[in-house]
Amino acid sequence: MNFKLFYLTVFFIISVFLNACHDYEHRTNLENTHLTETSSHLVDSITVDPFIPAEVIDVSDAIDEGTPTIVVTFNKPIDKKKNYQKNISLLNEDYKEFDGGWVLADNGLEIKYHFLDPDSNYTVVVNKGMTFIDGSKLPETFKKEIKTYKRQPSVGFFSNGFILPKQDHLNLPVLAFNTNNVDINFYAVDMAHLNKILNEFNSYLYVGNIERMQPYTELIYSGHYDLDLPKNTEQEVNIDLDGIKPFREGGVFLAVLNQTGKYSYDYPAALIFVSNIGISAHLYHDNDNLLVVAQDLSNGRLLKNIKISGLDSQGKNIELGSTNSDGVLKIPDFSEKN
Repeated sequence: MNFKLFYLTVFFIISVFLNACHDYEHRTNLENTHLTETSSHLVDSITVDPFIPAEVIDVSDAIDEGTPTIVVTFNKPIDKKKNYQKNISLLNEDYKEFDGGWVLADNGLEIKYHFLDPDSNYTVVVNKGMTFIDGSKLPETFKKEIKTYKRQPSVGFFSNGFILPKQDHLNLPVLAFNTNNVDINFYAVDMAHLNKILNEFNSYLYVGNIERMQPYTELIYSGHYDLDLPKNTEQEVNIDLDGIKPFREGGVFLAVLNQTGKYSYDYPAALIFVSNIGISAHLYHDNDNLLVVAQDLSNGRLLKNIKISGLDSQGKNIELGSTNSDGVLKIPDFSEKN
């Protein structure tokens, strides 16, 4: 197998694989991002009328902008020109009031308080006299206790697969919440056994999966990374791969992550493909034609005479053909042949 076939085989397999796994689930707490369901139909149906009494229609906890948040929703927009901050309060479990911090949504119907502690009790107080844009006021003081969503420190890859052009600055995105340090093991994948890696791979790997992959991978680097994140805020952090020489040379790699000092039954994982050659595949169901396009990721130029191969459902390598002068390979009756 020549150089182009070697890398295009990898890319074709990985690109199809990533499309199939695009909707993977973040497990543990990363998959449990808890969003309040502020009903959009409430916003759509609101008619501002001073004769309709103003009221609080919902108080919910949410993850907003990556942080635990309390959201208070009204049946009509708040008057932004008035000092609404003085008419709403947030108290902790000891009934100590927080200073300001409320953020009014652009539609005026919601007011939010960010950067709260998870799994904690709070009390929301909206004072009688809160003013709305139609001139009406809240007729009675509103008070409600609420507990924020329970969320443990967590970390995982932003996706379960990445395609990184060789000429670019190589970054691996990690999504973390209240996690300061992580350790990542990077493995080079033996292309002759890529099908075995794909059979074992998932966005989270059990120890047994990792052990079964070991004969077909080589540990090339183990890194410790300080994330330096603000408290109670989920953020994306880019892990710099430029200093790891095998990544500059290209290929397929497996990354396995864990929180420093923490051990589990399973660990976040990602497949990483590094190359300057990109492949997109389109299967047209009306005529069962597979259209494969090859292009240079550095400039978008279509590439001719690129040999394309892939793996069938049994994990066997199949030769699909080469791209024409337009960088396209058309395979008619693809499903019947494969």
